[in-house]
Amino acid sequence: MLALFQSPAKIDGAEQVFGGVYLISTKALFEKTISAKPDPGVFHVYVGYAGWTADQLRREVELGAWFIFPEDASTVFNSDPDSLWSQMIGKTELQQAESEPAAEGPRTSVGQFSVVSYEQ
Repeated sequence: MLALFQSPAKIDGAEQVFGGVYLISTKALFEKTISAKPDPGVFHVYVGYAGWTADQLRREVELGAWFIFPEDASTVFNSDPDSLWSQMIGKTELQQAESEPAAEGPRTSVGQFSVVSYEQ
């Protein structure tokens, strides 16, 4: 079990992920944190595990299999987790649209205008 906790103060025993967001990965620190009844808006618990072999994640990123966005506590601590997937897909589509120029197709002249076809 892992937890992310947002705090303006450094949390002893937790690993700072970015800004004021900390990873809690030990049972003792988790129990201490949960006993303080943190606000759910700044404390999220994750159960499960996903892992990669050595260098696998780096290779997948280099191949473009992952989209990397700037850290954002409001995304991490989203109050509507059911909407998070669709929000991230939207960001992914926007990032693709901004970074990948469309392939220009053949030009066709229509009167005084040129029409250019674009492939997606």
